[in-house]
Amino acid sequence: MAVFRQRMQALGWTEGRNVQFIYRWSAGDAVQARQLAKELLDLRSDVILTNSTPVTVAVRDTTPTTPTIFVQVSDPVDAGVVQSLARPGGNLTGFTNFEPSIASKWLELLKRVAPNITSRISL
Repeated sequence: MAVFRQRMQALGWTEGRNVQFIYRWSAGDAVQARQLAKELLDLRSDVILTNSTPVTVAVRDTTPTTPTIFVQVSDPVDAGVVQSLARPGGNLTGFTNFEPSIASKWLELLKRVAPNITSRISL
């Protein structure tokens, strides 16, 4: 959070002057995440930043209008958070930590850095 606040300040957003950061943590509890999302809306938040799929889904279900930016959402399309990665639609947008279409590039990179690696799959 310190890096986030520093970067925001570098962009001209200084806490206490022209922006206020309000933090809420649900510890992965979906019910609590919904309650906290409602609380943030009751505080008239202009933008919400979420950091996981369950919290992002809770916010999505709580507000169709408040702009929401997400990070660390594994598959936002499959989770129903956005319509597509190219055109999210709605009030949510953000960053995914996994994009299946680049998996072949990961394998190619692995083969380059560890050419003698083998795989064993046990079922």
